[in-house]
Amino acid sequence: MDLDDLEGFERDSSISRRLGFKGRQVVHPNQVPIANKVYAPTESEVNWARKVVQEYEKAALTGIGAIRVDNELVDYMHYRMAKRILDTYNEIIKRNQ
Repeated sequence: MDLDDLEGFERDSSISRRLGFKGRQVVHPNQVPIANKVYAPTESEVNWARKVVQEYEKAALTGIGAIRVDNELVDYMHYRMAKRILDTYNEIIKRNQ
């Protein structure tokens, strides 16, 4: 592990994010901003999550547990995933204020 190879750290982090990882261990303070940037929810993920939460909560009030959002199935699992994305996003916003 080359602590001076921050480009390699970012590249490896990007690969792991595409594989589904939500974060990674850092061993040097210089790696923290890179990890935060790579693993933060994207704008499109946040927009998707907002839409899913809004639509799912509206449907749940009427007892419906599975809906379509943008012509894709959304059920409780997707709702929980969307909530986690928004929680992460809101934590980042709070931390940066």
